[in-house]
Amino acid sequence: MTAKTIAATALERILAIKWEPDENRVNSHIVLFREYLRRATLWAKALNCTDEWPFF
Repeated sequence: MTAKTIAATALERILAIKWEPDENRVNSHIVLFREYLRRATLWAKALNCTDEWPFF
């Protein structure tokens, strides 16, 4: 696969995302965000940068 093919495939995938809010997926988004915060906590502690948590 060439770099152009990889980039084109990535662009197609990004453009296919439905960016509009979907009330049916609110619970899923909450769970995903909690998991992000949990993992960000682990990384912040491992890298000794808890003052920058949760957004680096």
